[in-house]
Amino acid sequence: MKTGFFQRFTLFELILLAFLAAAGIAVKPLVAAVFSLLTGPIPGGALAGGIYMLFIVLGGALVGKRGAATMVALVQSLMVFVTAIPGSHGAASLITYTVPGLAVDLLWFLLASRGAAFLPCFFGGMAANISGTFLTGLIILRLPLTFLLFALALAAFSGGVGGLVTWQIVRHVGKLNVFPHLKALDGRGAARRAWLAAGLSLTILLAAITGLWFVNGGMNYDAQAIAFKAEGQEAVVVGLDFLLALESHDFKAVIRSSGQKPKEVEYTGVLLADVLQALDIETAGKTCVLFKGADAYLTGLYLSEFDGDNVYIAYASGGEYLEPKGKKGFGPFLLVILNDNYSQRWCKYLCEVEIK
Repeated sequence: MKTGFFQRFTLFELILLAFLAAAGIAVKPLVAAVFSLLTGPIPGGALAGGIYMLFIVLGGALVGKRGAATMVALVQSLMVFVTAIPGSHGAASLITYTVPGLAVDLLWFLLASRGAAFLPCFFGGMAANISGTFLTGLIILRLPLTFLLFALALAAFSGGVGGLVTWQIVRHVGKLNVFPHLKALDGRGAARRAWLAAGLSLTILLAAITGLWFVNGGMNYDAQAIAFKAEGQEAVVVGLDFLLALESHDFKAVIRSSGQKPKEVEYTGVLLADVLQALDIETAGKTCVLFKGADAYLTGLYLSEFDGDNVYIAYASGGEYLEPKGKKGFGPFLLVILNDNYSQRWCKYLCEVEIK
């Protein structure tokens, strides 16, 4: 007898999946805000993802039925799309929030597992966070390849740790005899496997941080100049005096951060297009611009996004010059993109611009 997809789940299981989906969304702004404060240049979303992706893996493992992880992720995508709460990517949320659940279910299908085992939980956490970070970095943030790979490595580390936590929860819930398929869980060797998995995750994290450090030449938060590069042209370094000689603009931009209300700030700066023109930097035949912060952060834009008054290099706010990191500021130079709906591609401590 054939049954529909939802008929395979009991009412209790559906309520549990909905609860876990809501819990994951509820903790996300708080977790993201804490990680953004603690991680500095490290992508807080990739690291925090291991915590709120945990709810997707946990739902799938506790229910133990095909599609359970996807159900949690799908409910989350609908919640953020309808409510537009912090962390929403608009219509793209239906993709960026659902795919991690699909990734978990696909992985478990290939492993012939229902998720209630150590390795499925560990690698399920990795799969969920990697897929979510990849889609967000590619569709929303449009990260350059180097930084995207770095973010994916962090996502693997965080997702693996989240998977370890999930496994411990599943083991203890199994002792309550609420879910029949959890009764036969074997906890022998769990400590050794946990240490091995933690070591693997830490190795990935250290490799990612070391690689980004060498690629970007370390960090110098108080850089006082911006280097402009273009393929086939010699790099030009300019400071505040050069920017002050160009036409200045006072403009307002909205800062949107996870867990915080949008905040409108007034800046003074110059259009990036005016800077490139003043430096005689040729953009014909080029497609994108990469930006580097003195904290090793990387972001990018397509040249087509330069249309109109959209991309600025700000050097002052509220009549005061922007302070460097050492004085708890975002300057001395800040890349501001007005049409960036989530202000996630802005670049603090701007020190390098490369035309490619």
